[in-house]
Amino acid sequence: MKRLTLILLLFSSTAFAQQPHPVITSVAPDHGPAEGGTLVTIKGADFFLCPVCSPPTPPIVGFGSTAPGTLVLAQRVRLLDSNTIEAVTPAYVAGATDVFVEDIGFATTASTAARKAFTFDPPSPFEPLLLPILLPDTAGAFRSVFRTSADLVNSGDRDVTALGLIFGCGFAPATLVLPPKARSAPECIELTGRPGRIAWVPAGTGNDIEGGMRVFDVSRTSTNFGTRIPLVRARDFRSSRIALLGLPLNPNFRLTLRIYSLEPEATSVTVRWFGNATTVPLRAGDDQFDPAFATFNDFPVPALADPPPQFGDVVIDPDDPSRHTWAFVTATNTETQEITTISQK
Repeated sequence: MKRLTLILLLFSSTAFAQQPHPVITSVAPDHGPAEGGTLVTIKGADFFLCPVCSPPTPPIVGFGSTAPGTLVLAQRVRLLDSNTIEAVTPAYVAGATDVFVEDIGFATTASTAARKAFTFDPPSPFEPLLLPILLPDTAGAFRSVFRTSADLVNSGDRDVTALGLIFGCGFAPATLVLPPKARSAPECIELTGRPGRIAWVPAGTGNDIEGGMRVFDVSRTSTNFGTRIPLVRARDFRSSRIALLGLPLNPNFRLTLRIYSLEPEATSVTVRWFGNATTVPLRAGDDQFDPAFATFNDFPVPALADPPPQFGDVVIDPDDPSRHTWAFVTATNTETQEITTISQK
C-alpha cells in the first residue's frame, strides 16, 4: 500500500509539473468602460480548475501590464470549459492593457498573457501621480554616488492603492497600499531603473498623497542633505508652454533638463534657451505607468554682454498641443556636486 501511495504521489507530481501553460487566442469584447463591469469571454486552450482547491476554483484572470504592481484581478471568473472563460473586468486605468490567465494549484504555476488585449475606455476612475526619479544608485564625478529615496504619506481618511508602485523591502513584492495617516518607508518603494514612474490612485485621492523624492550624494551625507523633487499631480502637467526661470549661467554648473509626458506614446517638444531652439524627441513609455521621457543637457552659453548675466530662462513648447508635459532642471555644481532643482510653478 505504501508503495502504491508513493507511485500515485509521483504520478500526481509529474502530472502537475507537466501542466501545459494556458493559451489565450481572443478576448471579446476587446474594450469597455474604465470603471469596469464588462463581461468578457476569453477563448484559448488549457484552462483548468484548481485540482487541489475546495471548492474547485477557476483560473485567475487579471488585467494589467508586465510591470510589477499593476495587476488587478477580475471581479468574477467562470470557467465554461477548457477553452472558454467568462470574467468581469475590474475598474482600471484608461488605455490598452494586457490580459492574464493563470492556472493555480499545480506544482509549477502555469500562466500566460495576451498583450494589449483589452482597452479600458476613458474617462478613467484613477488620477496620475508622477514620481519623476526612481533610480538605483548612480555614480557621479569625484567619486560621488547619487541615491534616490522616495516617501509618500496618505493624509486622508481611507486606504489609497497606488497602481504602478510596489513595496520591496526584501519580501514578496506587493502593490503599494497606504492606510490613512500612514507613511511609506523610503527603502520600500521599488526603484524601477527608469527615469520616472506614473502611479495611478483613485480619483479624488491625489490631494491626500504628499511626499516626493530626495536625491543625495551618499559620499557627502554629513555635509549635504541633497535636493527634494516634488510629487507631480495631474494639474501640474500642461498642454501649453512651460517656462523654467533663473537657470545659472555659470560654467561651474552642469544643467540637465528632464521632460515627461503623461501620455506614453512618443512625442517631441521644442526647447528654447539663450537665443537657441531645438527639437527634442521623447522616447515612448512602455505603458500608462511609464511616461514618455527625454533629457537635454546641451546648453552652450553664447558670448554675452560684459558683464554677462548670471541667470537665464528655458522655454519648452509641446509640438503636439494634445499632450500633457511637465519638466524640471537640475543644476549640479561641478566642484561640490551639490544639486539645485528648478521646476515649473
